[in-house]
Amino acid sequence: MKRIIEAFGAFWYVLTTGKSLRPAPGDSGDKAETIAPEKVKSTKSSSDKFNDGAVYTLLLLQREGRLIDFLLEDVENYRNDQIGAAVRQIHSNCQSVLNQHFAIGRIMPDKECESVSIEKSYDSLTIKLSGNVVDSYPQKGRVKHQGWKACSINFPTFSGQRNPSIIQTAEIEIE
Repeated sequence: MKRIIEAFGAFWYVLTTGKSLRPAPGDSGDKAETIAPEKVKSTKSSSDKFNDGAVYTLLLLQREGRLIDFLLEDVENYRNDQIGAAVRQIHSNCQSVLNQHFAIGRIMPDKECESVSIEKSYDSLTIKLSGNVVDSYPQKGRVKHQGWKACSINFPTFSGQRNPSIIQTAEIEIE
């Protein structure tokens, strides 16, 4: 797992800085490279970009539930019972993040598989029609998924310096 996290960190370093991790020609590669932190270039202030919420949501799900570690882990060689135990804890922790920072509601009050009637004035940004869609209304169908919407978002206000693109800081154990 540690190697996967290191590989992901190296991937993002190369992607965001354009620098290579390979030694330069003539360099033996046996000395440690000093990597200076890069500044994020943005037209928005750091706090605005951070408050947009996408990276902060990932940060919360990683910090509390280790969701990113889990999703980036190759689980092919694990037994189903090993994965099941990990998923139960990740589910609980990530659910706590959602409950603490978001009020999430259903778009459709009707349960899945219930019959519904869709009027011409329906919101196509909220409801997706599939199947035998015709141009006459009302249309009759069944709910395949009730949909989700963020009713409210509760992110704290941040002060001080922060790189808004960092989900979890790298950790170096000094020997």
